[in-house]
Amino acid sequence: MNGVKRQVWSKTTSSHLLCLLRGIDSQFPLFRNLVDKFRETGSVDDAKRCGRPRKLSEEKMLDISDSVMQSPSKSLRKLAQQRDIGLGTAHKAVKKKLKLFPYKIMAAQALEATDNEKRIRY
Repeated sequence: MNGVKRQVWSKTTSSHLLCLLRGIDSQFPLFRNLVDKFRETGSVDDAKRCGRPRKLSEEKMLDISDSVMQSPSKSLRKLAQQRDIGLGTAHKAVKKKLKLFPYKIMAAQALEATDNEKRIRY
């Protein structure tokens, strides 16, 4: 029974909405444009934008990923030079897409059993 009420409510609401839109149509072209876009495409989403093509294709990303995994200590400059891409593109690929970040391995002193007591006393 709730479903029937909802259907009747939505039909009456949509007819009221169309009446309102007809009155608003001349005052606010935004609503007219949205209705026209919906009638043409079936959606009010924006169309796909044209623009500059991406430099990082999936194929290049896989190539860069393989290269970094084979030699992780290689500099970004060498990676960019070997893969024939810009340094900024290589930087974006490694840091933002692959989520890899540089770090230095630090040599640390080994902890002994007495170190724990010394640390607590300090």
